[in-house]
Amino acid sequence: MEYRKGTELQEVKELIVVSPDGVDNLTAPTVKTLQFAVDNIISGGVIVVHGDFKTPYDSVIIRKDDVNIIGTGGAIVVPRGASQDGISIVYASGVTIDSMGVINAPRHGFHATQADGLQLSNCSARDCGEQGIFTSYSDSIILKQCGAYGTKHQHGVYLSDGGNNGYIQGLTVSRCARAGLQINADRQHQPIKNYNTMKDWYIADVAIIDCGIDGTAASVNLAGLQHSILKNIQITNAGAGGLSMWNDDVVTATGWGCNDCTLENISIQGKRGLSIIRDSRNVTVKNLTVTCDKGPCIAIDATSWGFQLLGTNSLTHLDPTQKIYAINGKLSDTYTP
Repeated sequence: MEYRKGTELQEVKELIVVSPDGVDNLTAPTVKTLQFAVDNIISGGVIVVHGDFKTPYDSVIIRKDDVNIIGTGGAIVVPRGASQDGISIVYASGVTIDSMGVINAPRHGFHATQADGLQLSNCSARDCGEQGIFTSYSDSIILKQCGAYGTKHQHGVYLSDGGNNGYIQGLTVSRCARAGLQINADRQHQPIKNYNTMKDWYIADVAIIDCGIDGTAASVNLAGLQHSILKNIQITNAGAGGLSMWNDDVVTATGWGCNDCTLENISIQGKRGLSIIRDSRNVTVKNLTVTCDKGPCIAIDATSWGFQLLGTNSLTHLDPTQKIYAINGKLSDTYTP
């Protein structure tokens, strides 16, 4: 028996099947709880989770490398009791999770820390308290065809505290209090295993809808992201900023803004447009569409330089008294570097 991990077919070393009517005993044909399956699977093994929306599973913590979980039939996790997160991956690398959902986690739907090589495919988090998907200190994260919906207090997807060589493709986020997608390096904190940078990400085919509800965060909020590519990003009804690039440091330190990034096919509709500030340099944007009704379509401050606007662009302000650009604090309807 084989299963697909990334782009490669892998031989299944061990298989455990979980179902609501199972028994937590390895001699049984199916086991009942995700935690029992995770605790007993060998590294490289596969856990197949049968389920439906009527019979959710309790939360689970994965502390083992190369665990592979595949949900079927709408398998979901709803944390119970004192559990704060739905599915946690802690100090475990190479974990893959496919077709699992988390609903109503008090804190994070999916929570990963020091989880290099984590891959989430076709996963979703709904109505969680803090973040739908949260990672920290983790390299080579892959999110494919995932979603986060209705985060109550913070972000839909929050990739935090450093992590390089990430890949996001096909992400949908809606109705989140703050950012739909928040990515930040973290120079302020002592790095763990030197994971305080965010470099070499590829992010494509992202839809962010009705985010920034509390007015405090851009729908796509990027702090210290460097040497990265963003393509086909659609932001609709941004409650605050549309897409913001900046330096996440309480002390302005050179070299920690969003530097050497390329954005292509970006569409923003909402209160504000594109913001490149606080030491964000050499950002190239191609094919930008902005329609906003409050702040400028494009804002660039005095600490950020090397901006290029290429291709076909459409910048519209719905308030005729406002200007299209805010460059170094000066408002204008034309861009002068």
